[in-house]
Amino acid sequence: ALLVGGGAALALRRAWARGREAALALAVTAVLLVVALEAQSVNQAGAWRDALTLWRHAVRVDPSNALAYNNLGAALLDARRPDEAVDAFKKAIAWMPRALPRTRANISFMLATALQQQGDLSGADTRYRETLAMDRYNALAWNNLGTVLAIRGEFEEALQAFRNSLAITHNPEACDNGRRAAKILGRALDEWDQCRAKRKT
Repeated sequence: ALLVGGGAALALRRAWARGREAALALAVTAVLLVVALEAQSVNQAGAWRDALTLWRHAVRVDPSNALAYNNLGAALLDARRPDEAVDAFKKAIAWMPRALPRTRANISFMLATALQQQGDLSGADTRYRETLAMDRYNALAWNNLGTVLAIRGEFEEALQAFRNSLAITHNPEACDNGRRAAKILGRALDEWDQCRAKRKT
């Protein structure tokens, strides 16, 4: 781990020359790498049962490690434990430097997803919007925001959210969601039928 730490320090100095955000991202990753290496050595002794065990250990080793909290949140989501995932993602955002907006946006998206899985549509709406304020090119955030809006009956805004998602990248799910919203609103479906046809070509 000491050799890795020394290499990370050298890489950190080089990254600083390329930009502060890259350097900060590498610094966070370097800390996580040391934790992962420690975990790997214990893993070889057969101590780790699953990802939850691994990342719970990581946040105990370094309670200020944003990426470890993010990975713990992802593992909790996979385990269908959204309440605990929400708490982990909130801690991840709290510890993630504001100088890393793209990374913060990714964590915010995961938090919104956990809130949506939890059934907190208002909270999910807020977090998806915060995600998009940091990264307006997040196509999945636009699609998921549209889904939340549609569930709440706000079909006009949902339709625009699906269009925004598709303007970034072709997403069959956004096509299907947009078509459903358009049909409920009594709008022409040609636009959405053409969108769906693209996935067949």
